[in-house]
Amino acid sequence: MGKDAHADTIRNIAVVSASGAGTTSLVEALLYSAGVIPAMGSIANGNTVSDFEPEEIHRKVSVSTAVAHFPWKGTTFNLLDTPGSLSFQGETKLALHAVDGVLVVLGAASGMRTELEKLWTTISDLRLPCILFVNELDRERTAIEPVLKACEDALEIRTVPVTIPIGAEGRLEGVVHVVEGAAYRPVAGIAKVLRGNVPAGVGGLVGEARKKLVESAAETDDRLVEKYLAQGDLAEAEIMQGVKAWTCARKFVPVLCGSAVRNVGTTPLLDALAAYLPSPAEAALLRPVKGTDPQTGEEAVREPAADDPFSAYVFKTIIDPFAGHLTYLRVLSGTLHADAPFVNAGRRVKERGGHLFTILGKKYTPAQQISAGDIAAIAKLKDTQTGDTVCEEKHPILFARVPLPKPVFSFALEPKAKADIEKVSVGLHKLVEEDPMLEFTRNPETKEMVLGGMGQLHVDVTF
Repeated sequence: MGKDAHADTIRNIAVVSASGAGTTSLVEALLYSAGVIPAMGSIANGNTVSDFEPEEIHRKVSVSTAVAHFPWKGTTFNLLDTPGSLSFQGETKLALHAVDGVLVVLGAASGMRTELEKLWTTISDLRLPCILFVNELDRERTAIEPVLKACEDALEIRTVPVTIPIGAEGRLEGVVHVVEGAAYRPVAGIAKVLRGNVPAGVGGLVGEARKKLVESAAETDDRLVEKYLAQGDLAEAEIMQGVKAWTCARKFVPVLCGSAVRNVGTTPLLDALAAYLPSPAEAALLRPVKGTDPQTGEEAVREPAADDPFSAYVFKTIIDPFAGHLTYLRVLSGTLHADAPFVNAGRRVKERGGHLFTILGKKYTPAQQISAGDIAAIAKLKDTQTGDTVCEEKHPILFARVPLPKPVFSFALEPKAKADIEKVSVGLHKLVEEDPMLEFTRNPETKEMVLGGMGQLHVDVTF
């Protein structure tokens, strides 16, 4: 596989949790720490980057996947902030097929929940490397040990500490980076952290955590084992090398901690996401980009390189009243220029792409081209829907569709006037195009319009 400098700098990461664990607040804090936004919004005030839909602001819960594209120390992040509620897990599953790694958020106050266990099945099936962030450690009656133990038992994972908290509950003031042997404390009112010495009170805990981390890192390489046995320690670069190798191999899950709403622990988390989760090229070594040639039925393989034939997977569709039809896609190979033609491999139709955009919540920034590894939006596609494959006409490939859960709740709809039937039908088809977890049918016997969804909340949000 050829080296692709552009793809090497990208980290495509889904941020997942059970509902209420704080993914949206954490993404907000990461954007603030990276200097992307001047101040942190909040769920209570309805002004976060990720939760911008009216229903999300009203209900104070995420109902759809939001994308946050931003730079950090030479790395380009595409964070996909996904819903945690069971009613919207189909949306999360679609997002998981567009990423190379996962940031799992565990609420110290809300605890281990079944929603996360269900998501873990999909994450494991896709063999996605993970980092775990224990959030809410500033809340009363919280501690990292019991909630982490519950998570390890429920998900059957092995964890290793990368940061440990300084203080607890209302006295949480920062974290210690175990690899660096340094303390990180946020500065109130500005997107800055102070890096200092490890407080004497947590020195013993840091020593124990570092020993566990170094031993785990050494396991990845016989040379590192020999050095560790001879010297009792490893260099910082060697520890990071070992942690990344075992994280990508899903042998263990690095753990960081803090508080999103107080911006504690977010700077080390950004560094860890860049250091330990794979780039698109590294991910392809673990999970090759494979599909089917729709003309021959034979297996087709793509390289995550800019000079390979263009192919992409569509994981979300938005019909915006101002921007119009927007298609969110993950570029798996090749390069696409704005307004360039391509084909929809599954529907066997030609599309002429419109403008290209990078995405930050509801803000769209024009791009002249997108390449392997990028996550972006494209405007005004006519026939392409969520789950589709788009690619070069001369080099077709079709990626497997993501299996989605079937609706478990349905009800009949009746327009106020018969003259509105067609208008209502068109509107419902648009809703289904945006949200493939909805199902719109007509009962052949009663002639009723029937809408199915994933539960009462799902249907309530739709209307």
